[in-house]
Amino acid sequence: MAVLLIFGTLAACGKSDDETAAIRLLIDEGAELAEKQQIGDLVRLGTEDFVATPGTHDANSVKGILFVAFRRYGRFSIHYPRPTVELDPEGKQATASVYFVIVSKERNLPDLRDLYNDPVQWLEAAREKADPYLLQLELIQQDRRWQVQRAHIESAMRRLMSDAGPCAEGSLRGYAPEGVGGSGSDALLFRPEA
Repeated sequence: MAVLLIFGTLAACGKSDDETAAIRLLIDEGAELAEKQQIGDLVRLGTEDFVATPGTHDANSVKGILFVAFRRYGRFSIHYPRPTVELDPEGKQATASVYFVIVSKERNLPDLRDLYNDPVQWLEAAREKADPYLLQLELIQQDRRWQVQRAHIESAMRRLMSDAGPCAEGSLRGYAPEGVGGSGSDALLFRPEA
């Protein structure tokens, strides 16, 4: 009986890891589609009732916003560390957080690629090179496929300063996003490490 319990627990952990990997692949796909400026395909990663904030923008509104933004940016690359993903206990809903920077296609940032698995150091290095943003996603699984239901974007540094107070002025060391070496439903807030 104990063996069955252990096997069941390991199988559940494996499913969670698979779902987390699937969500990270969806984020990778979204970044690639954005770099290629394939707005229609990018918007199809969302649900029919998709909403983007700040403001309240449906998929059609987002298409227009992306069209204008992509024309303004021209050719660009998106750089980001490993996204933080948290699944609900049933595994049908999730939240994901990803910091990112958008830079011209010609600009090479190899040091950021080297920090992929360390979001705190990545953010510290990124803010020296560009203005980092924070993308918060709420996802649902429909027909065994993850889709974005809600997206919120904001300046990562503004968020950091409002959450961490005066500590945000200096180094980010000593602060870790919830969900990176910690737990919590809001994977984007910084908290002092214990």
